[in-house]
Amino acid sequence: MSYDLTSITRQAFDKEIDVIKDLTKISEMPFARMSTTVTFACQSCQKTKTSKLVSFVGGDPTKPICNACYGTQMSG
Repeated sequence: MSYDLTSITRQAFDKEIDVIKDLTKISEMPFARMSTTVTFACQSCQKTKTSKLVSFVGGDPTKPICNACYGTQMSG
């Protein structure tokens, strides 16, 4: 499946953030490294996270997950 990470991140964070690296090809979830840190509520662990790495469950901009939860989901 193909995702438009620029569109997803714009909707998720209400601002334009450059996607430095699209890491989606190594997983089925859109996963990207941003040019700047973003703060978000992880939909998996429910913690507030600040990171440059963000993934989105099913490409849904309202469902960001942190790098730790992404790793757990990919290994499980």
